Amino acid sequence: MDTTLRITIVFVCLFNRDLVSIFYNHAGALICVVMGFYPKDITVEWRVNGQQALDEISTGFLPNHDQTYKIQVAILLSDTTHNYSCQIMHSSLQEPMVLTWGKNRSQTFF
Repeated sequence: MDTTLRITIVFVCLFNRDLVSIFYNHAGALICVVMGFYPKDITVEWRVNGQQALDEISTGFLPNHDQTYKIQVAILLSDTTHNYSCQIMHSSLQEPMVLTWGKNRSQTFF
């Protein structure tokens, strides 16, 4: 007789688009900030003209006071004529979320 107790707990935290943003700082870096997500498994990557950037700098996962997480991923702005986008993949999203910072210097949500 199998007496093993199996408990599965699933937490789903839906993404709030207001908690994702791109910042440009005076040092020439674009920073993609994603806050308030759970579970911790997430992919945040920069794309330059549609190609994955290889020179990202990340804070890694940082805990919030409410058991969720935040992360910041930065890239140096190498050419202002390029289109830069931050792509976010998380289990709470049905498809990747993309924020674009392009030639018009605006943020666009897809």
